[in-house]
Amino acid sequence: MKLLKSKKKTTYKIPNEIINEYKFQCEVDCKFLADYSTDYKQNYINYTCWYHKRYLRKKLK
Repeated sequence: MKLLKSKKKTTYKIPNEIINEYKFQCEVDCKFLADYSTDYKQNYINYTCWYHKRYLRKKLK
């Protein structure tokens, strides 16, 4: 999987099709939109639920 590098060294822009593929809900079945990014190892999507103030990670396949 190729991720597009952004200006910051440890932040990558994930294409929309990948975001859609890996969308998931937080522990309380949150329906709110979240921000997605990858960590420095590029094998996780970091998921931030702004409404419930939760921060989760999901491992990429």
